[in-house]
Amino acid sequence: MSTDGEEVVFEVKNAICRHYGATRLSCKNVGVDDHDYLLKILRGAANFFRLLDLSNMGDFRDQHIHIKCLQVCEGRHARTWIPKPNAPNLNSNNKIYINSEDIDKGQAYGFEIKNDYLAISFHAAVFFFDVHNLSIIRYDLPIDQVNSSSHRSTSLPAGQVLRIGCFDSGSPPRTYKYPPGQETDIGFLKLYLSSEPNKYSSIAQDSPFNTTSARGEGGAAHHTKESFETYTLAVIQGPLDHLKRMGLPQS
Repeated sequence: MSTDGEEVVFEVKNAICRHYGATRLSCKNVGVDDHDYLLKILRGAANFFRLLDLSNMGDFRDQHIHIKCLQVCEGRHARTWIPKPNAPNLNSNNKIYINSEDIDKGQAYGFEIKNDYLAISFHAAVFFFDVHNLSIIRYDLPIDQVNSSSHRSTSLPAGQVLRIGCFDSGSPPRTYKYPPGQETDIGFLKLYLSSEPNKYSSIAQDSPFNTTSARGEGGAAHHTKESFETYTLAVIQGPLDHLKRMGLPQS
């Protein structure tokens, strides 16, 4: 971290972020003598990248787990969202490419996570790690952690599909914001899977740049001793021509 007048600048060390041009984070109008606020940002940044890298068993790629990202639109019934006709899967080799022109139009997105195992069910949790502001956003949690109940049902049963933001998921579709003056923005979709219940509800955190949140506030992961595995997908946002240069498959 360094300061330039009232601007605080962070050098991003994550290799994927740097590959796609997200090398620096800056926060303007920060008093460099506001030590409490600077400490809050540092704690939030450290927690963000620690949780992004955290996995008991390492990030894995399993041919029995399939993740789709789809553009969605409103369905016939109130508060229902369905994939657009002939919508392609935006997940290509564990990278999701999102055109900034679609973001400007307010395009919404949904996700489908399919478990092709015939005899193995999972407790699943999904979070979005927004590198631009270091927030961690909850996309989906096991139902018992949302409702604070003691019910321990699996959220991704064998042979079934977990949906987020589409069909009967009960969760809203997701939209994204493209930072002005930035050619590329990047985030990470992280899926946690375990055969036994794990406590994921404390992973989410507000942006440490948010001056309205409490000083020192930030997520802290608490897990049981049970093992869990993760999928981490990069979500790359930018103009279409830039995405093509960055590896977007040609249709």
